[in-house]
Amino acid sequence: MNLTHEHALRMRELRTFAAIAELGSFSAAAEALDYTQSAVSHQIANLERTLGLRLLDRPRGARRVTLTPHGERLLAHAHALLERLEMAEADMRALAE
Repeated sequence: MNLTHEHALRMRELRTFAAIAELGSFSAAAEALDYTQSAVSHQIANLERTLGLRLLDRPRGARRVTLTPHGERLLAHAHALLERLEMAEADMRALAE
């Protein structure tokens, strides 16, 4: 599996999106992924701009970020894609041994 740079960036954006959905905040996702909060914000802005859809509702204050209906649909696809990618990467590592 040879991912282009653009595909690798999109997969990183999907991982970041999934982390925000799971953890409920940009800062928690940034900490979990070892990114800065601004990098997480930038990745999500790129993803939303590319898709032309708002994926997350960002409340003010300490409330959790929630998914829009579009975000909920994307999350289901993101989980499936990320799972398949992880399986493919594991297969490639096994073949390299």
